[in-house]
Amino acid sequence: MKKILYFTKSMELGGTENVILQLCKNFIANYDITVISSGGINLKKLDEMKIKHYEISNIDSKNPFLIIKNLKKIKKILKKEKFDIIHTHHRMAAFYVALAKPKNCKLIHTMHNTFSDKIKLTKFSLKNFKIVACGKTVEKQTEINYGFKFPQLLTISNGIDNSYIKEEIQEIQDYKNDGFYIFGFVGRFAEQKGLDILIKSFSNNNSKRKLFVYGDGPMKNEIIELIQDLSADNIIVKDFTNNPLNVISQLDCLVLPSRWEGLPLNILEAFGVETLVLCSDIESNQEIVTESTGFLFESDSIVDLSRKLDQVMNSDNRLKVIKAKEVFDSNYRIETFFKKYNEIYQ
Repeated sequence: MKKILYFTKSMELGGTENVILQLCKNFIANYDITVISSGGINLKKLDEMKIKHYEISNIDSKNPFLIIKNLKKIKKILKKEKFDIIHTHHRMAAFYVALAKPKNCKLIHTMHNTFSDKIKLTKFSLKNFKIVACGKTVEKQTEINYGFKFPQLLTISNGIDNSYIKEEIQEIQDYKNDGFYIFGFVGRFAEQKGLDILIKSFSNNNSKRKLFVYGDGPMKNEIIELIQDLSADNIIVKDFTNNPLNVISQLDCLVLPSRWEGLPLNILEAFGVETLVLCSDIESNQEIVTESTGFLFESDSIVDLSRKLDQVMNSDNRLKVIKAKEVFDSNYRIETFFKKYNEIYQ
C-alpha cells in the first residue's frame, strides 16, 4: 500500500482542513495516510479514522529556533516513514518539504486561495511540485503572480459530498413558522470572511428577518461585541457545527461576505442542498455564482449588502436554486474531485 502524507498548517476549522478530511476519508482504504500539522479541533476526526498525526510547531513562525526545530523533526519523519506521495496544503509546508529534500516521492501542492505575496519563497518552495489550484480563479492568479504554468499547474475544482444527517433545528423552524426569513452564515470568524460587514448590514433591522451565525475563530469576541454594540437582537450566534449541510439546508439564504477566497466550499454546500446564496462579488465567488444561480453584492459594501438582503427577501428565487443545483451536479460533485486527485496520485 502506498504511503501518503498530508502536510498543512493546522487541523483547526476551515475549508483547507475540510478538504484534507475529505481526502482522508476517501483514500484511507487505498493508501496508508499520515498528517502533519500544528494540531487543532479536527484531530478528533483523524483519530476516529485511525490516521497517524505528527504535531509540529506553527510553520508560519519566523522564529529561527522554531524553524530549525521543525525542520529537524520533519526530516526525521520523512526518513522514518518513506512516503510515496507528499501532498502539501500550505505554502510554508511546501517550503519545509523543499528544504528537507525528500527522495523518491511525488510532490503535490494544493493552492487553496489567491495569493500575490512572498514571490521568491513561493517559487523556491513549489518549483519541484505538481501544483493543483482549487478553482480557475486561483489557477489564473497563480500563473500571473508566480509564473507557474500547465502542465505543472492545473485545476481540480473543490467538490462536495452533499449527503448529510438531517436533524430539524427547532429554533430555526419556529422562526420560520412565525413568518421570519432566515439568513445564515457558517464559517470562521476571521477578517477574510467579512462577517463584520454582514452584521453591520443586518443591524439595519428588517423586523421579519433573522440571521443565524454558526462558527468560531480568532474574531469571535470581536464579533460578539459588535453585535452587542449594535443592539442587533435579530442576530443569533451559535457554536461551530459538525453538520454544516444540515444547517445550510434549513436556511432560506446562505450569506458569504468574504473579502477573498479560493473556491469557497460554503457556496458549493448551499448549491448541493438547494439553498439560495448571497455572496460578495470577489472573482472567486463569481466563478460559481451568477445572476442565474444566486445574488452578488459589492464586496465590503455595507450599503449594497443591506440592499441585496432586502432584494433577496422580496424575490421569487426558486429558479435560481434549481439552476444552482444543476451547476453543482455538473461540476462540483465529490466523486469527480476524488477521481481527478486519484489520477494524479497514480
